[in-house]
Amino acid sequence: MDLSFPKVAIVGCGGVGTWVAIYSAMGGVPSIKLFDRDTIEIHNLNRLPYSMDALGKKKVHALRDYIIRIRPNIQVFAFDARLTRNNATLLQDCPIVFDCTDSSRSHRLLESLWDDGYFNVLIRASYDGEHITLAKNFHLEKASWGDDLEGYQIVPSWVVPASFVAQMACFLAYSSSSPPI
Repeated sequence: MDLSFPKVAIVGCGGVGTWVAIYSAMGGVPSIKLFDRDTIEIHNLNRLPYSMDALGKKKVHALRDYIIRIRPNIQVFAFDARLTRNNATLLQDCPIVFDCTDSSRSHRLLESLWDDGYFNVLIRASYDGEHITLAKNFHLEKASWGDDLEGYQIVPSWVVPASFVAQMACFLAYSSSSPPI
């Protein structure tokens, strides 16, 4: 695996995005940008590595603090915001962007930004409790699980599928070859 990238961005810090960030940090990525505007709720805890004390905290802030406890020398930038065209320039110094969102609107925006050359590699990694989506530099005509513009609702999930999807996404991003799927 080649982890010589200066920065990666993770858009969506739910079950999959959290684990992508943690595995990237543990793998040696020196700088990570996190984007999410949600807070941690009780139904998130079954796929996140946080305790009950994290309830009500912003996902990006809890994740940043968690990563810094593991790797104090890493740079983690937490953006408590939805990614839009207006703030998309924040991605331009990140060769790899992970789309770990649950919104077809976000998927389309990130595909458009990738097409426009904002970053080199787009990894889509998501899990809706039933379907896994993993793609590298690939356009999806529509989200595979048929989500609406606001994404799916509360998802019956547990940590193993979310962390598994995150591991495969990191393999796609940092490996010179594709996984045997």
